[in-house]
Amino acid sequence: MAKKGDFSALGEPYAEISAEAVSAANKTENGQMLDAIVDRATLQAMSKCCSLTDDKLTKDIMNFLIGCADIKIAVRSARTGKPEFFISSCVFPCDGLDAEKLVECAVKGEDEVFEYLSKTAFSDGAALLKNDTVAFEKWADDRVTELTQRAKFEFFGFAPIIAYYFAKSNEINMLRLILTGKISGLSEETIRERMRRLYV
Repeated sequence: MAKKGDFSALGEPYAEISAEAVSAANKTENGQMLDAIVDRATLQAMSKCCSLTDDKLTKDIMNFLIGCADIKIAVRSARTGKPEFFISSCVFPCDGLDAEKLVECAVKGEDEVFEYLSKTAFSDGAALLKNDTVAFEKWADDRVTELTQRAKFEFFGFAPIIAYYFAKSNEINMLRLILTGKISGLSEETIRERMRRLYV
């Protein structure tokens, strides 16, 4: 499909996104542009999901995950000196973060990004990300689990389904983490430090 430039077999919206991403990568000779376009399309799809539902839990989780993705993009871009047009093509607006301000700070540097984030609802996670990416990922996963706890005593609607999905995904990831840690020879203490909070 890539050689022919025809992604129609993927169906929409994947066909259009794939064609755009491959075209951009070919024109710029920069594979990261492909990643940026696909990542932004993913965030856009998550945002669309929020707009199509009245379920508050779904909206809160999707918005939080978009914010976390934006933060990682901004920090990574600041650390690698990415230009403004590249960062703007990756970051997607969400509640709780000013996308334009985040891009502006990322262009200026890492310290500016963390200074801005310290004044947002993501301040706790940002403080962790400054020194430890793994700690930030754990914080984000635990925060999603906290959000799903709200559905524990709901019996109708979409919230219990979305909570079940994230709970099961988290359990599977934790099993994978334990097995990978054992295979890699990590200590029990290190594995425990990386374990996420479970939905019980």
